[in-house]
Amino acid sequence: MEILLDIMLPVFGVVVFGAVARALGWIKDGAVDAVASFVFNFCVPALLLRTVGTTDLPATPPWGLFGSFYLGAILLYGFGMLTGRLAFGRPPMGQTLTGMACAFGNTVMVGIPITLAAYGEEGALPFFLILSVHGLLFFTVTTLLLEVQQGAEDRSTLRDLPRNVAKSLVTNPILVGIFLGLAANLSGLGVPEPVNGIAGMMQAAVAPCALFVLGASLVRHGIKGRVLQASVVTVAKTLLFPAITYLLATYLFHLEREWVEIATITAGLPVGLMVFVFSSKYGTGQAISATAVSLSTTASLFTLWGMLVLFDAGGV
Repeated sequence: MEILLDIMLPVFGVVVFGAVARALGWIKDGAVDAVASFVFNFCVPALLLRTVGTTDLPATPPWGLFGSFYLGAILLYGFGMLTGRLAFGRPPMGQTLTGMACAFGNTVMVGIPITLAAYGEEGALPFFLILSVHGLLFFTVTTLLLEVQQGAEDRSTLRDLPRNVAKSLVTNPILVGIFLGLAANLSGLGVPEPVNGIAGMMQAAVAPCALFVLGASLVRHGIKGRVLQASVVTVAKTLLFPAITYLLATYLFHLEREWVEIATITAGLPVGLMVFVFSSKYGTGQAISATAVSLSTTASLFTLWGMLVLFDAGGV
């Protein structure tokens, strides 16, 4: 009960606040978009620059942590694609988006607030290590697959594939924040104190603004249809993925307890909104993507709470 009151209710309470504000018309879509742009383009990159740039990184890459999480992610991505094809008869681009939905979590709007609340900034290192390649991996793979599938029908699109992928990665502000933080850390120069101070102030806006935008976005996009398919995605993302990650981290890679916990919680985050963004950009699967985001976010209130209780919230 203490975990529910101290961690989950404040986090999801802000989500509900954003949802109610959007439902009652207290905030318009244009304002929601402006807040989202401020958070994702400026505050989150500043948070990542500061955190990655000032954290004591492991001397060697944490292959066990990456293996625990990303082997499971590969399995779930493949599971989603096969399920989309065999069970629901989706076309290739729809299969890819179903695969992404089963494996790509809402690390920014839900992951950062939950992890920081439960483990603190210092204890959250495994989460930020996973995050350091999360967007890079998923955005690259998904963009490649979608561009190739689209290019099979339009050869001009296929010719532009390298440029489109490079542009998608270079212009992603979250990846820019991570790379700048890594450069500052690995170079030994560190983050200059004025920059660190500015980033620290902007960091304070991440959790409340991101959660508020998430709530408003859930009402905005809502339940669009394809409920059965979205339910399968929700079960895969919030239950199957964390179960696989826990088994890999515990019995194959033998990670320390806190790293097992954070990898498992990160795997159990709800479907990320970027899945809907990709669906909208490529004009396919918007209904299932929007519904999966809504259903999985609602389900994660209970599944994440269950995991935090099981793990005693990192000793909270």
